[in-house]
Amino acid sequence: MGMTASEAARSAAVALLVVAAILLFGEQLFWLLVAAGAGLLLRWAWLLRPTLDDVREALGL
Repeated sequence: MGMTASEAARSAAVALLVVAAILLFGEQLFWLLVAAGAGLLLRWAWLLRPTLDDVREALGL
């Protein structure tokens, strides 16, 4: 099933905005995305951190 005309136009507009942002902000945008990705990884790691009970169980204590 293909895209409708409005979906194609929306996709093209988003792609154009992304290209324009990269051209205008270049390196700053890159580092912003890197920082955002690092923040998401840290949050994910914090949410999945083992509890003390999990550590004790793994060590057989």
